[in-house]
Amino acid sequence: MSQSERVPLWVRWVVWLIAPLALGLLAVELGFAFSWDARNYHYYNGFALLEGRMGHDIAPAARQTFHNPVLDVPFYLVYQHLARPWPGFLLGSLHGLNIPLLFLLAWTVIRHPTATTARALTALAVVVAGVLHTSFLVEVGGAAQDNVVSLFVLAALVILARSLRAGNLADRAALARILAAGCLLGAATGLKPTAAIFCVGAVLAVGMLPGSSWGTRGRWLVALALGGVIGAAATGGFWAVRMARLTGNPLFPYLNQLFRSDLVAPKSFEYRGFLTTDTIFWGDPDVINEELWALRTLCIDDFRYLTVFVLLLAALAVRFVRGRLDWSTVVDHRAGVLLAWFFIGSFTAWLKIFAIHRYMLALGLIVPILIVFLFESVVPFRRVRALTFALIGVVLIAGVTLETPKRVPWDPDPFRVDLAGSDIGDDALVVMIDWAPTSYVIPEFPAGARFVRPVGNLYLRPHDRLYEIITSTIRNHRGPLYTLHARESRTEEQRQRRLDQLGLVQRRDSCIPLRNQRIIDRLVLCPATRRPDARSAPTGRPRTG
Repeated sequence: MSQSERVPLWVRWVVWLIAPLALGLLAVELGFAFSWDARNYHYYNGFALLEGRMGHDIAPAARQTFHNPVLDVPFYLVYQHLARPWPGFLLGSLHGLNIPLLFLLAWTVIRHPTATTARALTALAVVVAGVLHTSFLVEVGGAAQDNVVSLFVLAALVILARSLRAGNLADRAALARILAAGCLLGAATGLKPTAAIFCVGAVLAVGMLPGSSWGTRGRWLVALALGGVIGAAATGGFWAVRMARLTGNPLFPYLNQLFRSDLVAPKSFEYRGFLTTDTIFWGDPDVINEELWALRTLCIDDFRYLTVFVLLLAALAVRFVRGRLDWSTVVDHRAGVLLAWFFIGSFTAWLKIFAIHRYMLALGLIVPILIVFLFESVVPFRRVRALTFALIGVVLIAGVTLETPKRVPWDPDPFRVDLAGSDIGDDALVVMIDWAPTSYVIPEFPAGARFVRPVGNLYLRPHDRLYEIITSTIRNHRGPLYTLHARESRTEEQRQRRLDQLGLVQRRDSCIPLRNQRIIDRLVLCPATRRPDARSAPTGRPRTG
């Protein structure tokens, strides 16, 4: 490695040690990330995989019960076995590894100034602008996993960018690097399928690879696709096979209009916050309106994306008029074009499929690099660039906020519930009768107790086989029955209607509160009995056992 390629020692200490530790301390300061998803499935799914609960419980986290739980295992383990606030510190430090990876990307794509220190400082400035981003910082130390997915995405982009500078783009070494990048993106998608948007971006970026022949692009695309398949199979293959064997749908319950598992309805199962794939390719006016609304909201909420969109349009205009974009002096031109196409492909896929901000968290990290490249490409005057960069940086930093209602103090432990007033045993069946995210309490119950949820975002109907299995399980259970729900008076009528449908009667005089602290949830466990007219049915479990 030449002297100009060697990162200064003090920079390595800052980005590889100090920065991740600082993110760990930030997670401690922010408090415990007691989000809806953490309560509904992140904590439970890690527990369920380790304890073999699939089939013992039936859909206690509704749709999310069937998500790949690999990333949830570390989350469950650290919060189950370590004293607070160490779990937050460790997870925050893990999320802090985005900083050195983002620095490596910036270091790779930035041209070589005369002084190595100047190059390092420029890269650090870009990194600071990237991580001082609300959607990234509020997830530090939490369970959402988008800032774990971003580790794979940034590492893949580093490999792609370095491959452009490695000389012969078509030799075996280059193809091996592209294969590795594909493995990383595939692994991210196997762990969390929402990362598939970045695979789309990578395919577009490689397909539009600047300064290369179509033959080279084709070989890179083959290597990228092969790596993607290998990576996805390594991290998500076992779960897809298990879901296919147990439910008939490897992505259960998603895209069930294609796989036709008889357990649930034959539909895609995106809630309307996702832009449904049933109509996405047909120009449905409602879908187009939702996309425009999502784009408008994003631009209002986050100035950096509006800046990128304006600069992309300006760059296209300059490219059309001049025939080239060659004014860039800080960011390597080919690397900048690669990142621009990656952003366009990933963002378009995000907008068409999800339109949920945190799913494109990795794009938010690379936006400052893109802003530098695009601005240089459309403005030839260096002094104007410097002043504008400073103004943009001030606006980006001023827009950062860490306020979030999803954080709670570390003590008392939010995952702990008090069962002292209950005599619940291993032979109990607990019916979760509302939409509240309550599966996080299951590890506190006796190991033999079973939990079933006939309601929730699986939208089960009486004739769906999974609903029939749940109701027959309730009717044929021979041990004590309980109901679990959040104490909200506005849902009382709905809960009573569900109890009637299930043939259950709550013994309300014997209900006990499980959550009577100042934590968000106020959960109630009530003994229940079957109505005398409730009929028995043949026992059954889903093929999720």
